[in-house]
Amino acid sequence: MENQYYAYCSAARDNYTIIEAMNILSIIPSVIISKVIGILVNIPAPQFIWLPIISWYATQYRVNLEEAEFPLEHYKTLGEFFVRNLKPGLRPIGEGIVSPVDGTLRNYGVVSGERLPQIKGRSYSIKDLAGESELAQRLQGGTFFNLYLSPKDYHHIHAPFDGQIRSVIYRPGRLLPVNDFSMSRVENLFGTNERVTIVIRDATGRDSLMTLVGALNVGKIELTFDQQLSSRISASPFASQGFTHHYQAGEKRCLKGERVGTFHLGSSVALILAPGVFPSQSIDQVERTAKMGQELAVLVDQNV
Repeated sequence: MENQYYAYCSAARDNYTIIEAMNILSIIPSVIISKVIGILVNIPAPQFIWLPIISWYATQYRVNLEEAEFPLEHYKTLGEFFVRNLKPGLRPIGEGIVSPVDGTLRNYGVVSGERLPQIKGRSYSIKDLAGESELAQRLQGGTFFNLYLSPKDYHHIHAPFDGQIRSVIYRPGRLLPVNDFSMSRVENLFGTNERVTIVIRDATGRDSLMTLVGALNVGKIELTFDQQLSSRISASPFASQGFTHHYQAGEKRCLKGERVGTFHLGSSVALILAPGVFPSQSIDQVERTAKMGQELAVLVDQNV
């Protein structure tokens, strides 16, 4: 009886903490904060102002400076350092379907049902990413990967396989943090935040999704293959509704490992692959880290 009482008290305390956290998150003007920070970190200033800030950032978040294309002195703003390139050849492109980003592999598995796991019992809706139930249904039996980009990571996004970009689905929304605290407390966080879903069709006509999820302090999501579209996405605080941008057949090709976008600070990528693949054995089950170009999934037949 005493153990049941303590268990009840513990559960009540956890529920109160979750409700309190959600209330705090709900009143944060996250979009405004993120866009203002996006402006501030790109204001030109003399090197003696920016260099100590960039150096502090690199130390605070344990950025691997040996991988950066240039030394710290090269970067004129913190925003420029955020989107730094890596040294050429540092990320070889592996076999199969590869990781589109450097990041932490939070979870992965088989798509079964209308929702996918976030973290600690929370989930998000596939339809909220796909934009339509028919496409979400075709992904049943596929494989999903949830990749988190922390402030220390390389912030560019690359194509996970050769394909054709069929459409880009943009949805405005909140810019709540996508750290473990928020992910474990906000249901359907990926379907709540601003997001850009790229629909990529492989050589056999199967569609997969790569969703770029915005987050607190992500001032901009940029697409390399359509600057006009990127400008519309960047104006999201003033957008009342989303849009779907379709492309004509053959117009927008992407090669595996080709850069397709950029986060201006860290966030998350939800990669949902069409049926016909399974997770690679090369995935580190302990560290759960992924590098851009690392094999994530293996083809199981010649029709994929």
